[in-house]
This record gives sequence, structure tokens and C-alpha cells, in this order.
Amino acid sequence: MLGVTSTDKLSKIVQTLAADPLTRVGVHRATIEHEVKEEIAQLSVSISLPLEAGGETEWKLLEPNRLLAHVVENSPQLAEAYGRAANEHMPSLERPWDLLICFDEFVPGDKLKTFNSRKTMVLGFNFRQLGEEILSYSMTWMIPITVLANFIHDTLGGWSHMLAQYLRMQLLGTQGLMQAGVTLVINGAPLTIFANVDAILADYDGVRLGWDWKGANSLRPCLRCWNVFKKNSDVAGRLPNCVEITCADKRKLVRRSNEDFINDVDLISEAGAAWAAGRLAKVRFEELKKTSGQNFNPMGFVADRVLRLHFRPLDVLNQDWVHGMLSDGIMTTEMSCFLEADGEATRKDYENFMKGDIRFPKHMATKGSAPPCSKFSTSLSPTPLLHMTLQITSFATAGLHIPQSSV
Repeated sequence: MLGVTSTDKLSKIVQTLAADPLTRVGVHRATIEHEVKEEIAQLSVSISLPLEAGGETEWKLLEPNRLLAHVVENSPQLAEAYGRAANEHMPSLERPWDLLICFDEFVPGDKLKTFNSRKTMVLGFNFRQLGEEILSYSMTWMIPITVLANFIHDTLGGWSHMLAQYLRMQLLGTQGLMQAGVTLVINGAPLTIFANVDAILADYDGVRLGWDWKGANSLRPCLRCWNVFKKNSDVAGRLPNCVEITCADKRKLVRRSNEDFINDVDLISEAGAAWAAGRLAKVRFEELKKTSGQNFNPMGFVADRVLRLHFRPLDVLNQDWVHGMLSDGIMTTEMSCFLEADGEATRKDYENFMKGDIRFPKHMATKGSAPPCSKFSTSLSPTPLLHMTLQITSFATAGLHIPQSSV
């Protein structure tokens, strides 16, 4: 029928077959849906979470260790990859594998017409020992969590508390990666995986949510460095060995210790308890949160004293320098200097150009026409390339030699 039937007619036939439960296609589809639901039910667990408004709600997710065993058992190629990794590094309690956890928020659907009510937090995990090639394939990442952002907002403790509950389950549960381990079946032989958290991968907003940090716009815009302060905050100039986020000399950035970070977290937790008991003024409490750069969340991931016994929050932190030090600090300053140095065009000229009739590339067009847009926006992914282009343009405009490191 593909050669003799029009696309529209063929589409109607497929829709009719799919909608009719008495047809073979409909029965097959219903069977697959039933089997998928049965598998998910065997892997699902529920965690009770307190609500901001009072009461509790049930958070449904996939038990991560059961999910891992199930997927590997039903994927011969993935099982082979785990077998190869185990031959090179056999996991044990003494020599555990390195667990990689990543999470981010996504808005499904048309990226040019988003609906924030559909924003979803997605968490996945994998193991470093599988190697870069295996990690580069999205289907090798286990996805135990997809939860609406609105659901997270309604819970007491937010995403940080949910992350702590998840980590306790995956690491310290009855099948925890740090306790009994997770037993996989590789070519008929058992393989028990032991692992500890090596890195938690998140962008700056994810770090804000997970680490109960006030974020890149706070007085402490770099969670990893103790001596970096907000741009134009007038703090760095009054303290020895301190800089603002616009500092381009990485030798001046001083790494923050886990002990210093934990002390700040505990200080805010104690101050919050004192404020709730009426022993501390609210103004003083807000000042402590501002100067430390931390939010008050005694239920959060970084305040969990049990998890602290097994890994340290700053050691597993993935520093998202693009959203912070680059876009909010160095790049903003350098672009301002570049615009100021242009003797022909003003900032207003650049602004009018960016607000002009900018069209998307032809390859992104629909049905041969690229619609005009009054607002040009993009993700932060090409920001490092834009920064490098700006540097090269500045050198070329000034007639200077372009450093090889910039190319």
C-alpha cells in the first residue's frame, strides 16, 4: 500500500487500526502496553514525602538497583559491556565502582513554545568503569526518576530532600550499592556491583536545588571557592585574598574545603532552629544565610549526616563554570569592554541589531520557509565558542597576534 496510497490516506488507515482494539494491530499494542505496565509495577516503589501545605504525598519512582539488574538482564550487549568492565576492574566493597549521577530539568515538546507546567526533573545514573564509549550512548544510562517540577515545588524540603531520599535508597538500602551490592547475571554467571558516588553532574540551577545553595546571583556565586564574591558587591576589596566573579586569573581562586562548607550548612541549620524557637532575630538569620550563600533546609541532601559518612558534598560536585564564572563573570566583563572599545557603534546599535528581524537558519525551517522572530534566543551550549570568537575578534581588530590557545 505504501506505493499506491497517499500519505494522508495511509495516516488515516494507521490511526483507525491503532484505535480499533479488535484488529491485530490494536491487540498487539494493548498487549505491549499491558506488559510494560506489569514490568514497571515490579520495579516501582513509593516514598512518603511531607507537603509544604501539610500532610503527605506519595512519590513514585523506579527502584534504581532493581532497574539496573532488570535492564542488564534483558540487554545482551549491555551485559557484555558490564562483563568487560568487570574483567578490568572487579567491583568489591574494598574497590567499588564509581557511580555517576546526573539530573536536570526539561520541558518536553516544542522548545519555541514551552509550557512550564510540563517541566520535568529527570535523573539518570551510570558507572565510570564502563568507559567513555559506553557512557556516550544515552540508552546505557538508567533513568529511575522523572518527576514534575510542580510536584517537587509542593514538597517540604524540595528537590534536595528528594535527592537525599533517593541516595539513601540507592546506596544504603537493602540492595544498596554500598551495602549488599546489586547482583547482575552476565552470561549465566552472577556479578555483584558495589559502588560509591564519584560525581553528581548538574548545571548551576541543579546545584542550587540539590545543594541548597542561593545560586549564581547570590553574594557567594561560586560554591567551590571560598574567596569569590558577587560582581560589584564591594566585599572582595575589603577582605584579603578575595576576588569577584569577574576575576580572570584562576590562580587567585582558592578552593573551599568540605569542612568549611559543612560548617556553613550546619551553622544555617542551627540558626534556623534558633530562629524558629525565638532565640534569634529574623534579620540576623537572613544575614547569616546571605553571607554563607546557603538556604535553610535541615531535610536537604547536604544536611544529611548519614550520607556525609559515605561521601563529601563538595568532592562529588560538578562545577558548572559555563553558567557561572564564564557567562556571569568573565564573559560579561570582556563583552562590555569590547562594546566600549568600538568607536563606531554604540551599545544601543548592538541592542537594536539583536532585536531586529533575525531569522533561524534555513535548515531549521518548516516547509521551506523560516519564520521571522522578534526575539533571538539560544542555549548556553555555544557560549564557550562565542567567548573564543570574541577573543579572536578583539585581537584581530586591534592588529595583535592571535594566541594559539585561542584557536
